[in-house]
Amino acid sequence: MEKPKFLADLLGSLRQRFGLSSGDQQKPEEPEYIVVLREDLTAFVTPQSYGGVQKKIGRDHMARLWENQATAFSLTIDQPGQRGEFAKGCQIVNAMRNNAREIRNSQEFVPVIKIPREDMEVLAGSRESLATLQMMDELIIRAETESVPVGKRQSPLDHMHLAEIRLTPYIRDDEEAFYIVPRETLEDIFEPILIDMKINPTDTHALSMGVEKLGDSLTEAYKPTAHEPNLYDENFADNRHTGAYLLKMNFCELASRMRKAGPDAENILIPQRLMTAIEFKLHHMRDAFTHLQRKQERYPTEEQGTRLAYMTQAYAGINHRFAQYFEKPGNHPGDVTFFGMDS
Repeated sequence: MEKPKFLADLLGSLRQRFGLSSGDQQKPEEPEYIVVLREDLTAFVTPQSYGGVQKKIGRDHMARLWENQATAFSLTIDQPGQRGEFAKGCQIVNAMRNNAREIRNSQEFVPVIKIPREDMEVLAGSRESLATLQMMDELIIRAETESVPVGKRQSPLDHMHLAEIRLTPYIRDDEEAFYIVPRETLEDIFEPILIDMKINPTDTHALSMGVEKLGDSLTEAYKPTAHEPNLYDENFADNRHTGAYLLKMNFCELASRMRKAGPDAENILIPQRLMTAIEFKLHHMRDAFTHLQRKQERYPTEEQGTRLAYMTQAYAGINHRFAQYFEKPGNHPGDVTFFGMDS
């Protein structure tokens, strides 16, 4: 049956006004995809080392891990007292489920997977949403540990706290200011300590592996040993451990950006805010190896001695080679000695 003229004219006007197709429906826009390293997607949902060689996880297994994390978060945000975070949490949950679908539809063990940019930015680009993500993860861990006897509890894995760092290089950064750092600058700092770290310098991502392991060494320095579990004031150690953990996160992002740039990149784009963060917290690295040095003097071990050697060397290298990018080179802005405050 032919439509009346006035109705046809009305539909024609609507199509022209709103860009509708002849089928009276607007064709949905195709999502924009970005290429993400498989190892970054694996690191997001597992505690596997990012710097080292990961155990291979098939696409269906990894997709299930993403779905399981999404389900755990959805249960958390639906609990009484967490309803205010529901909308933000739902964005994260939906993005994780969408990513699980893309992973499942990819080829087995491909090194890169295409992920919708919008979903990646939900996970990596929103500081507010990421705070929700971290809060939900902590609630899940708390709920699990409360049901486990104290003697059998394990320290919570921090891979979800690293999640943002893994994915940060994939988000839009049009508004960020960057330093163009020659790769040789990073090589001068980190190549000399790779052997002591038991990292093969010829590995494809040896430098980024070294940067991340250096970050790990900061928190490792504060772990108590059987010989001296209470040797130092706990409040002092806790305060320094917090700063060391934050600096570790900065090194982790630096490693991620180096890795994404690729082993053949002549220059690495490092955000000015990241370089400033490293400068501001660098005194925590000195505090960590000073703490380790005291432990080594009382109860020497080969492992501690090796870690102390490469931490000291890296600290000197960062001070020297990054000085041109620091605002107050040599002054350690977060140090109470110079600025009357701590980071």
